[in-house]
Amino acid sequence: KDSDYRELLKPDLVIRAGAFPTSKGVQELLADCEGVHQIAFSDHNLPNYGNFPVDRTVHLKSSLAIPDVNGNAAPTWLKEWKKISKKYSSFLIDNINPSTPLTDGFIFKEAADLIPKKSFLMLSNSFPIRDLALFSDFSGQEIYVNRGAAGIDGILSTTIGLSSVLKKTSVLFIGDIAFLHDINALLHARNVTEPLVIIVLNNGGGTIFRMLPIYKMKEKHTQFFETPQDFKIVSLCRGFNVGHTIVSKPEQFAPAFENYITKPGVHVIECITDADDSMIERHKLWNFSLSSQNED
Repeated sequence: KDSDYRELLKPDLVIRAGAFPTSKGVQELLADCEGVHQIAFSDHNLPNYGNFPVDRTVHLKSSLAIPDVNGNAAPTWLKEWKKISKKYSSFLIDNINPSTPLTDGFIFKEAADLIPKKSFLMLSNSFPIRDLALFSDFSGQEIYVNRGAAGIDGILSTTIGLSSVLKKTSVLFIGDIAFLHDINALLHARNVTEPLVIIVLNNGGGTIFRMLPIYKMKEKHTQFFETPQDFKIVSLCRGFNVGHTIVSKPEQFAPAFENYITKPGVHVIECITDADDSMIERHKLWNFSLSSQNED
């Protein structure tokens, strides 16, 4: 997101697969690529959205496999990408403190080393899909998302459906509001035969709206946007005959996860995270910039 980094890493050519990216950081990078040729591979017509023009679209009727990329890559440019990535990894470690109250970011960072490579991940919308990119480095797992009509529709249903069809170990990251929004999907938990661990990030409501100006109007923000809830998720899980455990301290997460990840069926790990500390960590990482780092 840093403008200095975007200028330093400006590409000569952009190759896109599918529709325009939803990541704000990637959007900002592409918006700064005025004059850079962009080629898109897609199975349907792509409209030119303002800052995301496509110079050429290659229409595909089937999957395209590119085994290797030949050409003269700029070694200095690639070296800069790797150097910045390494700096960010160190910056991340320095800003996630396992001794502080449990945070959303800690859960993602900790889970990255625990989730089996051959499993699949399902990410709810709102903060989970953003936090995955911000706090962790997953590799080897298939990742699924479901936009839904209003952002958080049907996340549990989609995950249980995927697990039932793919027959693979799976992990879902979901916030408390999205979890409650689709709670009846747990009626189908009996159809899941492989391990499915649902990590509920219970930070007391829809905290993503703290990113908006409405957050300054505390009373209206809390009532109409954050919508705090006090449901006993353990009681709901018990009613659906779904395993459940509560994690409220950083050191409790790994044992709870390792206990469930090999057990067939659906199990819920409810992580009671601190919303304020979670936002502080996000802001620290969002502010990662060229000027804040000592160059080698």
